[in-house]
Amino acid sequence: MESIQLIVQLLVGFVALAGVLLVPLLIVYGIGQWILGPIDRLGSQLGGSIRYRIVDFFCLFFVIQFVLAVCLYGFSRPRTKLGLGVTLTVVVVLMWFQGIKRLSRAGIDDPWRRTLFNVYVLPHAYFGSVVAIPGVFSLLVQGLDEGFGSLSPAYWFFGLAVPLGLVVAKLCALWIVSPVGPPAANASASQNDRDTG
Repeated sequence: MESIQLIVQLLVGFVALAGVLLVPLLIVYGIGQWILGPIDRLGSQLGGSIRYRIVDFFCLFFVIQFVLAVCLYGFSRPRTKLGLGVTLTVVVVLMWFQGIKRLSRAGIDDPWRRTLFNVYVLPHAYFGSVVAIPGVFSLLVQGLDEGFGSLSPAYWFFGLAVPLGLVVAKLCALWIVSPVGPPAANASASQNDRDTG
């Protein structure tokens, strides 16, 4: 009888641990899909081929330099700097490549929109939600424990500004796809211009 209880307790513990690990991953994935959804939907309609622009490479170099600066000045141990720098650089290059595929399939060629996507929207979709979830959680826990009026500005920044940055990233993604539109809408708009002009 005790062995059955032990098995049940282990099973309940395993399910709880899986839930604790799985729920944040699902939230991060959901936020990323929420931000990148308009570009992915447009890309599924148009389905263009992969095209690289010079501005894409400048954006890649900028984001890599930013990541390496954070690793260099944010950590004191050389092994931590090197390991985290290499790991994040590989992640940034893979993220950039996926972003270029998304932009190309969606037919977005404007250099300003590509820059905004590569430098702001894409990093927020991948990394912003990872920072936002603990930020909001720590703001709530510390606010309930110490009182919200006595919190340091750092708690307010990570608890409110980072999630606000995610909303701004979503609005930027909507702006990035706004002039492109689906092919049928562009064709009917140009037909209406010919009819009225």
